[in-house]
Amino acid sequence: MAERKDGGPAFPVQNANYTHAYGGAPGMSLRDWFAGQVLSSVASYMIENAYKDETSREEGIINAVHLSYDIADAMVAERSGPTITDADLFNCWSGGVSPTPEEIARFDWLEVGGVRDVSEPGDNGTHMEACDDADAEFWSVYGHYRPTATHVGCECITDGPPGDKERAWAIAEHLGRLWNLPVRER
Repeated sequence: MAERKDGGPAFPVQNANYTHAYGGAPGMSLRDWFAGQVLSSVASYMIENAYKDETSREEGIINAVHLSYDIADAMVAERSGPTITDADLFNCWSGGVSPTPEEIARFDWLEVGGVRDVSEPGDNGTHMEACDDADAEFWSVYGHYRPTATHVGCECITDGPPGDKERAWAIAEHLGRLWNLPVRER
């Protein structure tokens, strides 16, 4: 059986000798602390609604505990996910900063797509084009515009690192959570 990731101690102590004051245990795990934080709202909802669907009070409590730990596990997993910096997020956007709320509101989803350099010798600058994954040198994250009289298509928000589609997806999913937008493959 795989060891469960619990996020380590919730309240780590600087001096390990302090743990002897508590029976040699470092205290509750971060997972336990997260579960405790969500338990009150989850439990009140689930216990309150337990009688509506013929679930016993005890079943409602057990379900609340399981859901609390499911949420805690997701929180621990999210913390151990890839570190994403501002430099990762907006390297194609004007000024390298986040789009404004008004600009974000123009998007109906985010998409990830492969890109390759099609520059020719003697070209002034670089020329990139969308391509299939098999031909991609890197993957970009695009904001897809809601069709209006002034906007159509999509705009590149950021380029992922060369050859790392997974990283581009992680960046897109991060932005999708921030902006409450779905992420699709182009």
